[in-house]
Amino acid sequence: MATNGEPTQANLVLYAGDTFEGDVSLVDSARAAVDLTGASGTIVVTDSDGDTAMSDSITVTDAAGGEFTWEIAAATTDAVSPGRYSYLVQLTFADGSKKTVLRGTLDVRAGV
Repeated sequence: MATNGEPTQANLVLYAGDTFEGDVSLVDSARAAVDLTGASGTIVVTDSDGDTAMSDSITVTDAAGGEFTWEIAAATTDAVSPGRYSYLVQLTFADGSKKTVLRGTLDVRAGV
């Protein structure tokens, strides 16, 4: 996923009761890995009113390689009503700067 100013948009589907996880490799406009040394971040899922439906911290898995993951437990997603939500991933870099790198819609469907 490239970071050229605007966050990358990815629309996702989740079945309530499933683990919501993502693996991301962040690159700049030259396709070089973005250094995530000392970075932290969050993923936040909001409903149509802007209220937080679920959120979690991201985990940097390869700082030099620009890689991070997130995982929201099945028990958490099971409590979310089916519908269309928005989500974003915002990183805070070691120098204190913040950047939203990923956003989109999350369609939550009824689980089995």
